[in-house]
Amino acid sequence: RVLLADRLQQAMASAKRAGDFLAVCYVDLDGFKPVNDKYGHPAGDELLVEVARRLQDVARESDSVARIGGDEFVILLTGLPDPSGCETAIQRMLAAISGEYAVQDGKAANITASAGAALFPLDDSDADTLLRHADQAMYSVKQNGRGHFRFFDAKQNREFVAHQRTREEIGIAIRSGQFELHYQPKVNMRTGVVVGAEALIRWNHPERGLIPPIEFLPVLEHDDLAVDLDLWVLRDVLRQQAEWQAAGIHLKVGVNIIPYHIQKPGFVDRLQRVRDEFPDVAVSSIDIELLETTALRNLDAVAEIIDECKALGVSVSLDDFGTGYASLQYLRRLPFDTLKIDRSFVRDMLDDEEDRAIVEGIIGLSKAFHRQVIAEGVESEAHGNMLMRMGCDLAQGYGIAKPMQADAFAEWLKTYRPPRSWQSSASGHWSRDDAPLFSAAYQHYAWLDRFTSDVRSEWVASSPSADIAPDAQFEHWIETVGAERYGLLAEFEHTRESYGNVRKTARAMVQFLLARNRERVAQCYDVLTLQSREFLTHVASLQEELDNRARGSNVYRLRRKAG
Repeated sequence: RVLLADRLQQAMASAKRAGDFLAVCYVDLDGFKPVNDKYGHPAGDELLVEVARRLQDVARESDSVARIGGDEFVILLTGLPDPSGCETAIQRMLAAISGEYAVQDGKAANITASAGAALFPLDDSDADTLLRHADQAMYSVKQNGRGHFRFFDAKQNREFVAHQRTREEIGIAIRSGQFELHYQPKVNMRTGVVVGAEALIRWNHPERGLIPPIEFLPVLEHDDLAVDLDLWVLRDVLRQQAEWQAAGIHLKVGVNIIPYHIQKPGFVDRLQRVRDEFPDVAVSSIDIELLETTALRNLDAVAEIIDECKALGVSVSLDDFGTGYASLQYLRRLPFDTLKIDRSFVRDMLDDEEDRAIVEGIIGLSKAFHRQVIAEGVESEAHGNMLMRMGCDLAQGYGIAKPMQADAFAEWLKTYRPPRSWQSSASGHWSRDDAPLFSAAYQHYAWLDRFTSDVRSEWVASSPSADIAPDAQFEHWIETVGAERYGLLAEFEHTRESYGNVRKTARAMVQFLLARNRERVAQCYDVLTLQSREFLTHVASLQEELDNRARGSNVYRLRRKAG
């Protein structure tokens, strides 16, 4: 290190005199620790000697290569005419390092490297700061994929400092009990039974208040603190379940595992040790939730972990399904128990036909592979009705309950009753082509709120543009598929007629708005309110009639239109 510091000072002085560039490069080997762990330190030392030889082979006579500890090297690239020369030289060095190394008895280890660089005098810092900046740039590479290099910049430095500060605060928070768990229920919509919950972490920061996980978990993407936090969550869930079971509450709780933790060797052993701390809690009370993207990143290893978890009696769910690139082959190879449909598809499926098709496809896949399926993001009764008609009975979301603290969750359990409309959907079957009918009420409420808001705001506008089409998908359905299939039903005709009345009144309302006839607009508003209620009543009756018809109930009678 003393020799390196001396050469760095000389190189900086030379760069100033010559008006050229000096690159301070910090290189760290990727995958070196497993070599030490598997083959022993002598094998690791031989590998480091070979790395140094390869670096010397590609370095110029004016460059300096120094190993500063462990598997870290610093290279000084001097006399560079422009920054692009630095990039070329570093890429050449990384290519030389990366590859196979003989380690023991003819066996080989694959090694890559990550590098960060500070460019003097663009970065006009002192020698120690240049080294620190290069180290920070290298650390940023480690955090974002490894195997390449990055120049230091000021913005990156600010992010690095903020990252390190947050990391330190997380460590303090774990030790001082600042984290807490909120529980969001999972329900069987068809039976109304609460079947489980998902534990969701919150940071009760002493200065910033309650912080959601999206604001702090990304800091732990490549950090051993992820293990500490996950183990805290597991212990707290099991502690809470011990209390609940003593009170007669027996529910499976889903625990999200940070991707870094699941990929770190020994996950199942750590899980087993935590489980053993709570011998009175049922073995099957935990469900491990893995992100789809995590599972696909290392398929064989994750499949083995899932098998080991299930051998312990711990079930495994594939979370946020649909956001990755899982193929049928992947689904066949991953022995997970439950597939969780990502909330983004569920939330928008009432408005977006493509999202609806994706949700239906995922439900079909789960049945084909004999997996349980649960929908996240159920925000309304209409979402639940649609999902049950698709064949998905399990759900969670704000339409059922928001995440809540354990005491509030226990109280909520005592009073929960499913929406009345879910009872009528519970035994219903439907064709996908009829989806606009079963989302009609949800869409109409949304349109009515939007339309009346537009009318109020456009009263003083110069060019009114209120939307008079309540539901384009429903309108298309009622004039095409619906008319063809159900045109002989009296209730269908009533529904179509009442929809036409709503649209006619909305159109008249806009015309009176253009004429600035406030009195007639108010009259139309009253009429529109009544017509909307009538329309929604007919929609509900038609839905019930089609349900009865589909399940062959004796209650169903085919009523033809009068005349």
